[in-house]
Amino acid sequence: RMNSTKDGRLHDELVEKYYKTLSELQDRLKANDSKFGTFKSFMFGPKVRYCDIVLWISLLRLDLAYNWRFGMGRYTIRENYPRLQQFVQQVMEIEGIKETVLPRDIMALYFMTLKWTQNGNGRSLPMVPHGWEEKLDLS
Repeated sequence: RMNSTKDGRLHDELVEKYYKTLSELQDRLKANDSKFGTFKSFMFGPKVRYCDIVLWISLLRLDLAYNWRFGMGRYTIRENYPRLQQFVQQVMEIEGIKETVLPRDIMALYFMTLKWTQNGNGRSLPMVPHGWEEKLDLS
């Protein structure tokens, strides 16, 4: 839905809701860690389930493609969501998973079909991570 909006403000609101959801998912994993006494719990307990794999796919794609393709580059899993990053790595350790991940192919799928989101002011550019803005001196 974020990519289909023609209103930049609506797009930004949807992006913020998405990041709020990521924070909630991270909090859930942390709560499960405490509940099950491990730092390797999954969404619904100590065992991997189908929903964990579906979430893993989205998290993996977020840093590789969604951030830039859909103008969602304010935060990354690697830099801003440490427990979600640990979750991504934990799923990658499951036998047979790592061999199925081809980052270059994931990125190519989204960038070879790149289409700019149109809004009332023309083309919208992707948001950049907060860290980038802090390092820029525009004076």
